[in-house]
Amino acid sequence: MLKEFTINRPTWLIPEQHFEDSCLLSEYGNTCCLGAYGLQARIKRDVLFRVGSPEDVFSFSTNRASKSLAEKFGLLVTKDDDGYFNNSFATKTLMSINDTYVGEKFTRFGKTNREGARIKNLAHREKLITAEFAKLHVKVNFVGEYKING
Repeated sequence: MLKEFTINRPTWLIPEQHFEDSCLLSEYGNTCCLGAYGLQARIKRDVLFRVGSPEDVFSFSTNRASKSLAEKFGLLVTKDDDGYFNNSFATKTLMSINDTYVGEKFTRFGKTNREGARIKNLAHREKLITAEFAKLHVKVNFVGEYKING
């Protein structure tokens, strides 16, 4: 698992900035926070392309039991009793923060799901993403300028 990675604001796939379906890597080269992590963890672009979440990567037969992919995703995925990979609670929370519009509340996932804070602005979203990754001992850096005001 990476110890540090960078999110490039202009290509960060957040709802206020890009009107594309949320995925790890879009056809325009934009990434959500988990897609940025995946690319910098050296997961191949074609593995991340138009895939909704880390667990979806493993739904393809060629990736189903990939130890290498599981190691690269680290704590972002968990393996269930049947041997299938699933998004961890942290991943689900990160997806909610990434994909929720400013002004709305995200969901914090855990053994019991609960309502998270209202995302106040883009800087607040960055703080929330940074805090969630910090729980996994991963540092997040942000570079560049948004294509919108926030």
